[in-house]
Amino acid sequence: VMIEVPGYGEVPISISSSTSNKGFIEVCIRKAGTVTNALHRARRGAMVGIRGPFGTHFPLKRMKGRSIILVAGGLGLAPLRAPIYYVTENRAEFEDVHILYGTKSPDQLLFDYQYESWRRIDDVNIQIIVEEPDEAWNGPVGMITELLDDVKVNPSETFAIVCGPPVMFKFVCQRLSQMGI
Repeated sequence: VMIEVPGYGEVPISISSSTSNKGFIEVCIRKAGTVTNALHRARRGAMVGIRGPFGTHFPLKRMKGRSIILVAGGLGLAPLRAPIYYVTENRAEFEDVHILYGTKSPDQLLFDYQYESWRRIDDVNIQIIVEEPDEAWNGPVGMITELLDDVKVNPSETFAIVCGPPVMFKFVCQRLSQMGI
């Protein structure tokens, strides 16, 4: 959607909520410029404009009955949340489900309060990796492509959805191609 703050401008923001939510949407907004800073300063009841939705959807109904790999880098988890919700809300309609998420550092992890609920869903494999750990981090360290080494699926029966920065997208897609996906 495009979110407008009167007097500041507008910015494209991904919807990051479940498609089963009716009557509202959730968005994830990083402070990155004039409009997003204004949104972060806004108080409850502030007037904003919303246009859209724009773009396309993820063809999840076409993926039913197959394995699915959902790969997000950094802020790419925000738009990937909608298909994650769909797959976890309809878990029985998919074979293997892998959620792979990577960020630069642990303090950049998004929606960390949800990881455990996603893990509790039958046979959902969620893996998280960071490039630069802090003292408290006890998970994997490295590039997100390394997480694909542990994914075992039938390539001809698997779909992947990838969201993230262009350089991550490029290397993840190359690795998926090498896997036959």
